[in-house]
Amino acid sequence: MNLQHSSEQDMLRDSLAAAFARSDAKGADWGPVLAAQGALALLTPEDLGGLGLGMVDATVAAVEAGRACLDYPLADTMLMAGALAVASPDMADELAEGRLTIVAPSSGRFGLTADRLVGTVKVSHPELADWLAAPVGDDRVALVRPADLEIKRNVTVDPAISTATIRVDMNMNLVPTHSVELVEEKLALLRCADLLGAAEFCFETGIQYIKDRRQFGQPIGANQALKHMAADCFVELENCRVAIDYAAAILDQAANSPAARVLAQEAVSVALCCAPLAARRIAEEAIQFHGGIGVTWEYPLNRYLRRILRVSQSMGRIGDHQRRLLCQVVQSTGWQDDKTKQARSA
Repeated sequence: MNLQHSSEQDMLRDSLAAAFARSDAKGADWGPVLAAQGALALLTPEDLGGLGLGMVDATVAAVEAGRACLDYPLADTMLMAGALAVASPDMADELAEGRLTIVAPSSGRFGLTADRLVGTVKVSHPELADWLAAPVGDDRVALVRPADLEIKRNVTVDPAISTATIRVDMNMNLVPTHSVELVEEKLALLRCADLLGAAEFCFETGIQYIKDRRQFGQPIGANQALKHMAADCFVELENCRVAIDYAAAILDQAANSPAARVLAQEAVSVALCCAPLAARRIAEEAIQFHGGIGVTWEYPLNRYLRRILRVSQSMGRIGDHQRRLLCQVVQSTGWQDDKTKQARSA
């Protein structure tokens, strides 16, 4: 499997990076900017006016969003735009032009009780949401309007982000749903890609600082301890990148191969095990490179670390992903350690 990006994917990355660099948009104003770059329609089928591309292309866009610390739910809108276009075809033009924003929960999910849709979810950027899209069962997404729901604003220590708890109790007949294969895995991987982009920015900022900052006539990067720290961060960054690229490629194959579905779930679990930890460590090491200036509120590393922590919290506990991955490996390979064999034989 070739995990190298194509020239078209490199052009998408460079185009988005240039758009983020030259635009000073805020919040919902990013919608038209991203629509002009084609980012919002990457995963929307061509027959619905989208580009009909795959998860590899979507992760390229998500990485650039994380690198730019984008205050817009790009991953959520990209993934759910196709579902909303199918459920409400009259809104396809508004989606394509970036005039509608879709937000997925950062935690929680909906459930079905008799003929009602119920549940409590936490959402970031609730003020931007024209639609709330949340998983219901396996491979299905329910689309509801936040204006019709009970919303409770949460108190947060991060002034750059607003969150809310939303309660849902609606007649299922009033809620459009649509099938999105491996929806939770795809959303999790896009958030891992966001973490990768944020970690890339922190790493590059830290490396540039230890090259430029001089003490006793030499750059502080000449210190062997800092060299080792930088090398460890680079290895973690590359491992994280490979895990995400591999998972994205397998998810694209899973659409046409049922056998690849289990591999896709395992690959996403690997990305979930490494991306949050790697991104946090790289951001903290970059702050360490800078010394006192790295922890100041005005310096960008502070903002990126807070973003990494917030996105990581939406992915759940690392131990849960590790146990899930172990169960998937055991189920697909039949492997058992001695303790498992003893427990089953007893």
